[in-house]
Amino acid sequence: MNAEPTVIVDARNTFCPIPIIRMAAQIKKVEVGEVVRVLATDFGLYPDLEAWSKGTKHEVVSISDDGKVITADIRRAL
Repeated sequence: MNAEPTVIVDARNTFCPIPIIRMAAQIKKVEVGEVVRVLATDFGLYPDLEAWSKGTKHEVVSISDDGKVITADIRRAL
């Protein structure tokens, strides 16, 4: 499956729960197996995304940061 994002959600300079809300809204619009990338500056995204993905079964393909911006790729599961 392609790991390139279909949609990029720019949630930089927002705080919990806005990055998850924006990403969750967009993941509903892509096909199963496609990837949504979220960019965030709130480091609370790490635990929020872990909890959200466990509850929804969507796959966190990758998550990393450069000390300023977190980049997370999430593959739609269903």
